[in-house]
Amino acid sequence: MAWEILHAAGIGPAPRRAGPTWREFLAAQAHAIIACDFLVVETVLVKRLHVLVFIEHGSRRLHLSGVTAGPTGAWAVQQAEGLRIITTLPRTPRMNAICERVIGTLRRELLDRTLILNERHLPLVLRDYVNHYNGHRPHQSRRQRTPDIETQPDIRLPHQGRDQVGHRR
Repeated sequence: MAWEILHAAGIGPAPRRAGPTWREFLAAQAHAIIACDFLVVETVLVKRLHVLVFIEHGSRRLHLSGVTAGPTGAWAVQQAEGLRIITTLPRTPRMNAICERVIGTLRRELLDRTLILNERHLPLVLRDYVNHYNGHRPHQSRRQRTPDIETQPDIRLPHQGRDQVGHRR
C-alpha cells in the first residue's frame, strides 16, 4: 500500500546508500562487541545458581564472571565493570543470539551431562569447560579455529570469492 501511494506521487525507491550493509558493519565492529547474559543452573539439591556469561563477538572467546545464588543489580554491575551496557528487550533471544547460542552450547555439552552439587562445584566444572571451549573446541564462525588462536579468519560474504557460475576462485 505504501508503495502504491509513493508510486502514484511519482516518488521512486530510495537510492542505494554508499555506506556498509548491516552485516558488513557488524563484521567490522565485532572485535569491540561483548555480549552477556545469565545462565541459570539447578543443583542436585534443587538450588538455583546464576552465572554471568560474557562472549566476545569477534573471537568467540568465552568468559564467566562469578556464580551466585542471588544476583542483585549491584552484583551484576560489579561483574560488568568497565563495560558500556546496552540492554536488549526481554524475551527477544535473537537480539543476543551469539550469547544465547553459547548458553545453549554450555547446556548441551556440559550441564545436561553433569550433576552440579553446590555453589563451590559449579565454578570448578565451568572453569574446565571454558578452558576446553577457548583452547580446543573448533568454531564454525572461525573456520574451525579456536578462540585462543590470535589470527581472525578471513571472513567473506557468500558472494565474495566465487565466479559467476558459483565455483570458488
